[in-house]
Amino acid sequence: MADAVVAISSPSSFYALKNLPKLSLPALAPVQVNIRTVTLYRNISGDFDFIVRRTQIPDKQGKLHAVAFVEPVKFRDGPPRPNDIRYGLLPGDQLLRINGTSIDVLSRNDLSTLMERCGPSVELTVRAAPELAELCERNELDRSVIGDSLVLPATPKYQANADTPEEERCWLIHKNGFTLARLLETLPDGRMRIKVMDLEMDVDVTDVDKANPSSLDRVKDLISLRYINETSVLHVLRQRYGSNLFYTYLGPRNMICLATESPKTATTVSLFKGCRRQQIPPHIYSSAQQAYRALQMSGRNQCIVLSGTSGSGKTMQLRNICRYFCEVAGWTKALSYDTISSALFVLESFGNCKTKSSENSTRFLIMFSLSFDTVASLRSASIQTFLLEKTRVGRCITDGRVFHVIRYFLEGAASEILAAFKQKSDGSFVDSRKNWLKLLDSFTELGFTEKEKAAIISVLSAILHLMCAEATQSDAPRSQFIHMQHAQQAASLLGLEMEQLTSAVFRKNLSQTTSNNPVSRFSLSTRNQTGQEALNRFIACLYNELFDGIVRLLNRRLGEGGSASSSTITIVDYPGSEFGSFSPDSVHPRGLNDLLYNYVNERFAELYHDICFNEPLEMYKREQVEADVEQTQSSPHEICRLIDQRQQLANCVDIELRSTEKRGLMCILDEEALFPAATDDSFLERIFVHLADSHLIRRGTNPLTFVLRHGLGSSSVTYNVQGWVKAAQSDYTDSSLTSLLCTSNNLTVATMFSSIVSPMADNKTLKMRKATQTIKLDAAGMRVISGFFADFCFQLDYIASCIKRTTGLHFVHCIRPLSAVDMHMRPDELLNIQYVRNQLRCFSLVNSARAASQGFPEQIPYKYFRCRFQCLLKEQNISSEYMDDRAISGKILEELGAFSHRYRLGLSQVLLRSDLLDELEERREFCLSGLIEHFQQICRKYLAVKWLAKRRVQEIAIRCIQRNGRAYGKVREWPWWRLYIRVSPLLAATRSDRENREWEQKLDEKENKIQELRIAKNRLEARIVELEQMLAVERGNAQSMNDALEREVEHRLQTEKQVLVLQQRFHDSKEDSRMSSSCSSHSRLDQSVYVDAKTIELQKEVATLKESDSVQRLRAQKAVQQLKDVENELKDLRAKNDALEKKYKNFDVDLKAMKDNSEKERKERIKAEHEREEAINNSERRFAELQNLKAENGELRQSVAKLRKELEELSEVKEDSTESEFSSLHKTKHSLEMKCAEQEEELNELTDGMKQLEQTITRLQMAAERSRTERLRDLEAKDNEIDELRSQYQRRVRAFEEQVADLQDTNSSLVKQNRMLEGRARDIDNYSVSFEASSGHYKRDLRKALALLRDTQRVLARERENSLNQSMICQLQEQLTDAEAAKLSALRGRHSLESELTELEAALTAKNSAEDRALVLFKEKSSALALVEEQDEQVRSLLKKYKAAVQQSAVDSIKIADQFEQMADMEKDKEKLREQLNDVSSALEYHQQHSVEKHKLLLAEQRIRDLETKLELEISQKLRLEALMVKTKDEVESLKDQIQELNNLREKDLNINRKTLKDISILQEQLEDLRKREMDLVHKCKQFALEREKMELEKQTLIKDLQCAEKRIDDMRKALSKDISDKEDASDDEDLFSIQNGSLTGMSRL
Repeated sequence: MADAVVAISSPSSFYALKNLPKLSLPALAPVQVNIRTVTLYRNISGDFDFIVRRTQIPDKQGKLHAVAFVEPVKFRDGPPRPNDIRYGLLPGDQLLRINGTSIDVLSRNDLSTLMERCGPSVELTVRAAPELAELCERNELDRSVIGDSLVLPATPKYQANADTPEEERCWLIHKNGFTLARLLETLPDGRMRIKVMDLEMDVDVTDVDKANPSSLDRVKDLISLRYINETSVLHVLRQRYGSNLFYTYLGPRNMICLATESPKTATTVSLFKGCRRQQIPPHIYSSAQQAYRALQMSGRNQCIVLSGTSGSGKTMQLRNICRYFCEVAGWTKALSYDTISSALFVLESFGNCKTKSSENSTRFLIMFSLSFDTVASLRSASIQTFLLEKTRVGRCITDGRVFHVIRYFLEGAASEILAAFKQKSDGSFVDSRKNWLKLLDSFTELGFTEKEKAAIISVLSAILHLMCAEATQSDAPRSQFIHMQHAQQAASLLGLEMEQLTSAVFRKNLSQTTSNNPVSRFSLSTRNQTGQEALNRFIACLYNELFDGIVRLLNRRLGEGGSASSSTITIVDYPGSEFGSFSPDSVHPRGLNDLLYNYVNERFAELYHDICFNEPLEMYKREQVEADVEQTQSSPHEICRLIDQRQQLANCVDIELRSTEKRGLMCILDEEALFPAATDDSFLERIFVHLADSHLIRRGTNPLTFVLRHGLGSSSVTYNVQGWVKAAQSDYTDSSLTSLLCTSNNLTVATMFSSIVSPMADNKTLKMRKATQTIKLDAAGMRVISGFFADFCFQLDYIASCIKRTTGLHFVHCIRPLSAVDMHMRPDELLNIQYVRNQLRCFSLVNSARAASQGFPEQIPYKYFRCRFQCLLKEQNISSEYMDDRAISGKILEELGAFSHRYRLGLSQVLLRSDLLDELEERREFCLSGLIEHFQQICRKYLAVKWLAKRRVQEIAIRCIQRNGRAYGKVREWPWWRLYIRVSPLLAATRSDRENREWEQKLDEKENKIQELRIAKNRLEARIVELEQMLAVERGNAQSMNDALEREVEHRLQTEKQVLVLQQRFHDSKEDSRMSSSCSSHSRLDQSVYVDAKTIELQKEVATLKESDSVQRLRAQKAVQQLKDVENELKDLRAKNDALEKKYKNFDVDLKAMKDNSEKERKERIKAEHEREEAINNSERRFAELQNLKAENGELRQSVAKLRKELEELSEVKEDSTESEFSSLHKTKHSLEMKCAEQEEELNELTDGMKQLEQTITRLQMAAERSRTERLRDLEAKDNEIDELRSQYQRRVRAFEEQVADLQDTNSSLVKQNRMLEGRARDIDNYSVSFEASSGHYKRDLRKALALLRDTQRVLARERENSLNQSMICQLQEQLTDAEAAKLSALRGRHSLESELTELEAALTAKNSAEDRALVLFKEKSSALALVEEQDEQVRSLLKKYKAAVQQSAVDSIKIADQFEQMADMEKDKEKLREQLNDVSSALEYHQQHSVEKHKLLLAEQRIRDLETKLELEISQKLRLEALMVKTKDEVESLKDQIQELNNLREKDLNINRKTLKDISILQEQLEDLRKREMDLVHKCKQFALEREKMELEKQTLIKDLQCAEKRIDDMRKALSKDISDKEDASDDEDLFSIQNGSLTGMSRL
């Protein structure tokens, strides 16, 4: 099938792509959740150490489903270990089954009873939480998708483009999103030919983005992508969001968050505690952990900025971050999360409201600072609030978009309050009641007193009463309240008089007005505001003061433990933007507050742009480092300057020059607010007078509207300027209102607001309050108010300066997956691609990711880098002490093999890529693990010593107590002791009373001094505050004077230039006047018409050129990005190639040297092995001789014992022996005993030496084996690394074949050489494994063994020369008994082997029978398959017959229908004929009656006969057709029955086939098991045979040794018998008596 080629001309229009079939987003990859089975055992207390928690969670359709979560009672901090995942429970695990029983249908009681019935162990089947999907081990390829997926449906289309090569994958961008396509070729003129959905088309370059490999679809860090573009980023975010992975890293300190709900389990905090960034997956807790880790390591302040549109979940993420810090750093319990949560709830109640974009929209900016002490424990917190939308409080009470607290108060406080305001409760009364009670509980938990609560409620009630009081529409000084009852109630609640309140609201005559009050610019104009406007402004200011007072009270509670704080982490949350929501702005245009909050978002986007692009470039220039970082074509600075550009020529004398100067939109609004006759129309006209040439602003379609392009021009927002001029004329009543409230008769209200203006207030509160006020003093001392927008900008500048002062800045970009329109229109959609794309463009997130991947985002000073990573150097040179830190840092990176393009060495610090820093941290941790283990060992030893010393001291103390107790027991009845006991407490009491009085006097004196110092301190602090204010004012005045001087100088220069220009113009005007006098008026008119036409044409050409320029810029940007990606890829390849070249540069020489060394070592090893074998043989021979001697010695001892018994008998007979014989025998006996003892000692020494030799031999063998295994393991690791490098190298070379052909040729040759060299290296390593481990050790051991053998030979020679050893005989007999026991054990082993052989034979017979059964079953299977095929053929034939019968029946039905129609026609004809017959019969009767014509009668009768015959024929044909129809129906029913029977038979055969397949698989498994058992048994048989042979050899050697020993024993006996006979002849009775006594003493010694 030929593919069609479609050409798309316009890159910006997608009409052709929109109409293509099947053009949709790529399918989501199936993702598995880790389902595992865990076995747990009961502990000592009888439970299983887990908790079951049941709850209900909604699904996608919003239906609630009951689920059970099982969580461990205790879990270690940090990421889960592999054993924790395999054999333990994780936080957030969902329980599926208990001991194989599903819990879906079990109730709570059934679940508890099931757990109670479990034995000592329980088997749980659990499913991991989606947040831990990246931590758990899973194998997606081997696991089925059914029933185990997350959010994604398992779609079969995901592998539709699996055959597309990775190099040709690309994304086609269209209106619905993007689609995966295949790049065929690149055409000229910026065109590409692609293939998508089996359709070829030519598209523009700007409509195509390069696609990444499918392995990076769910990468956790976007800078790890090979090609970073918008479409690839959107694809990764969509895949991760569909997998319930809501967080994605965007470089080292940025994160993208698509979560709109908080984490389901709070116990996951422990998984992120104490971890590095590369150890944990992307999560809001990981961002908080990164900031906390930076604070711990550096001790410097950190800042986390939450950015995003309205409704994207920034407030929720603020709570999550605070929860994490309280759990991780809150071990001191100084500040709990419940307290912070209560404070945030109070702020949300007073500062949040419902909008179109969100149900809980924040309408103020918050800086939440958490203070930590020197050990990084959480001590306190503080809150700073800015930019509250106080005008929202003036809305109607019935409006649902007021602040939450007003709704809570009206609907939840009391029914009487609701009736007082004439309001009716709706369905949310229950929720409002709960929230109001929760608010009161939060006040109590935060330490609000009852008076403070009453003051808050009073002010809130007064605000509501003032809203209901309303005012007349006349001028403010002449206005009055309409509903006086509400006004009086408000005055009483505020503690003011009615006249005082009226003058404060309408006439501005506050009680604290003095000559030094600020001059209101509104009073300087001739316009007056209406009474309702004045009332609304007063209500807004009052609510603002209430909000500030509540924030001050919250800081009082949160900052209680902040005295020891040293560093802070600040979390910034600001109102989200309102642009890019796809809502029709033309129907509901935005207002002034929306513009201000959108400007806040643009300022934060400007801050992010400076941090990501401008500051790195400045740092690279400062460090003199080359970094190829792309710059964005547009930046947020342009839109920010369009809004806030200030006037530089304010003091210029030339009014025309000052009026033509460019200024921002809001500065124009401030100027318009000063003019008396300014209106909204004039404000709009002035906007386009100054800003008409900007492409970011244009007029709207409706009157009083204009359109701004926010978000780098990606989102257009329509604004309506109606009422902006009056809103900018805000009256200055904040400080005067505070002073008025301080003089209130209501003490609760007065005390609440008195601390704001009192000089004894907290210094920090004063500084925070100064940050929100912009009062300036002029030269005359008059307090002048700055403009409406100047106040706003001052607060933003303060916030920006606070953020920039922090060392570590972290951004969390909250992205909303669906807009408010999508939530209502398409609730089932997963992600709105265009909406997410616009949000990415607003902050230039894709460009920032590219900048982070191309640049070096990690900067570390040389000193710190050397201190941290010097442990990675393998060799510490002596010269390294004299090298500088820069050289040492470069040496560390070179030793580790880091590629040069991944780091740069600046002047003062090392610049690294983030992945390189992660790699260095991992290597450092691995390097320090051994040191830490050694340190732990030392610590344990130290603690053990301390414990032992403590136990000894306790033992001594116990003994002392016991001794004292015994002494006390002796003296307790002594009367003098009793008297001493009673008198001694009295002495101590008298002494302590005197000392207490002295200490009390000293304490009073110290307290008085402290009080005086405290008063002096407060007075000095107040003076310092006043001096700081005056200093700030003087600085402002000096700055203003400097600005004025600079402007004056500039103005003077400009005036001089203008004078010159005017002189030139004067001369030119004279010449023009001369030339113009010669021209006629008609020619002037024609020329003007021509000029107008020419200008129109030029404008059109300029517009077309601009469009083409934008298109070309997009193409150039895409081309530059692709070239950058290719350059980065080439850098990686070249770096790896250089590393390989360095590695294999001198490989041949090294290989030759290694071969020579291996040959030498092999020869020496062979020689050493021969020597070792000889030494072993000698040692065995010596050992055998030693054993023989021991046996002989044992026999001799036995013979000596017998002789002693004989001598004793003889001594009994011969008692009268001489003393000389006795003494001689005693001496000979003593000498023999000494000799025996010496021989025994020598024998023991010899046995010890032999044992030591055996131990050394075994130790050497084990060491050799260990070194061999380690060597093999190292070789395998090296082979794996080389294989991985080779595979990566080959894959990437294929991608760049056309561009790097020379590189590919060299690489292939290197790979071939590498393979050859690897083979040679393996041979060399195999030859040199055993020799390297044993060469040196064996030589030393052989020397020792030879020396010991020489000693043994000398000892044995000495023994043979002296006399026969008796102990050898005993040892030989023991060896004989051991040999007999070994023989018996060998016989037993032989019997066991024979039994196992019989079992093996039985197993073989069972195996043969199983194989026979398998063959029979295989034959049956083949016959069944043949039958199935035959039945399939029969079914096919029957189906053909059935189809033919159906076709025939259809034809017959058609014929029958035709026949029915013919029959109906015939019946009609029959009826007609009957009517005609009736007519004829009536006519005939008539004629018969009236006429007698016979021929007509005959004709009529003939017609009647013909008609009757026709009728009979038709009836017969009808009957025949009916019979045929019945017959065909019967045939069709019979065919249907046959088909049904055949289908049943086929299903039965299929079931039989399935059963046979299952049986075959079971038999195959059994067969495999039998084969394994057979192999094991054969192996065991071989081992037993070898052991049997060894035992037989040992038996033979023992028999030989036994025979030799018997021979020696006989010889010894013969020799002893001869000696004894000789001695008996020469001895007498006295000698026998002495021998008897000597033998007795010798036996006693033995």
